[in-house]
Amino acid sequence: MPNIKASLGMDHGAAGGVFLFIASGYLAGIILSGIISCIIKHRSVIFISAVSCGTAVIFMSFSHSAAVLNGFASLTGLAAGLYLPSGIASITHIVKPSGWGRALSIHELAPNLAFLTAPLIAEVCLSFMNWRNTLQLIGCCSVAAGIIYYSCGKSGNFKGRMPAYSQAVSFFRMRSYWIMLVLFSLGVLSTLGIYTMIPLYLIAEFNYSRLAANTILSISRILTLVTVFVSGWSVDRFGLRRTLSTVFIVTSVLTLSMAAASGRFLIPAVFAQPLAAVCFFPAGIAALSAIFPEKSRNVGISLSVPLAFWIGAGLAPAALGAFADRGMFRAGFAVAGVAFLAGGVLSYFLDIPSVKEDAATDAEK
Repeated sequence: MPNIKASLGMDHGAAGGVFLFIASGYLAGIILSGIISCIIKHRSVIFISAVSCGTAVIFMSFSHSAAVLNGFASLTGLAAGLYLPSGIASITHIVKPSGWGRALSIHELAPNLAFLTAPLIAEVCLSFMNWRNTLQLIGCCSVAAGIIYYSCGKSGNFKGRMPAYSQAVSFFRMRSYWIMLVLFSLGVLSTLGIYTMIPLYLIAEFNYSRLAANTILSISRILTLVTVFVSGWSVDRFGLRRTLSTVFIVTSVLTLSMAAASGRFLIPAVFAQPLAAVCFFPAGIAALSAIFPEKSRNVGISLSVPLAFWIGAGLAPAALGAFADRGMFRAGFAVAGVAFLAGGVLSYFLDIPSVKEDAATDAEK
């Protein structure tokens, strides 16, 4: 992002706003996924998502203004948004409920591995090509991944249920739906939202070079590949409510520490925050899967994750960028930390179907 920002003459707020456009497209994509998966099988939706996402990224590389960049960013988000409901429906269809925590932990290795490798890939590519060629390479890889999955993948050979007005109304009447909407927004903010802004934070507030900022960001994600499994184990061992509450409280403390840290304490704080934050998703996705019935699970996810992603990965980075433009980057992270603490309290008000909590109780015995 620093390279794109400089090339197109964008300020901190405009740079953070790109993620808002991606998140807005993602919101629309997840909603459309619930409809498309009723017409074609989930595996076809996953294929279309990967190929169209890569194509949009390739076109994004030809942007010569912030407006054009934001337009293709929205299309990239739209294409990426098609994946999640079909992906989660496919996993929970082939894995028993008692193993969802561990299965979704494996699934969450993908984004966490991306958190680790993305800055390194960016630095390697930018060392011998510009940001436009880098985006083109990434887009081609996404297209290739979609083709490989469709040729070799065996999961997702079924369709979803057509979204219905009455079904949506019934979900909107569920207290747990609204709680999960808030918790998922906070979960996305604690990981992707903050992740996207840390390089700018280190460069703008502490005068780090782009190479140093990206290297720190990448290395800080190494241990998350381990802690994400801790979350899956905790879900199966202690239950969803206790796991979610603990994750948010610990994330709150570490985010506040990162906002206050400087000097020799800054880098340890940057390293510690994601260790807890990434633990949200195995528990959060398992909670969504438990709340909604299997046949309409893709619909429930389509009604909850889009807005949560838009808030956590779009609106929040844009807000952090606005804080930065006013010289208040630290204050933005502090506000996020307080919000995570509220999420820890809110987690205890979830109504989780007994099957998931019983599994945790059996494990304790």
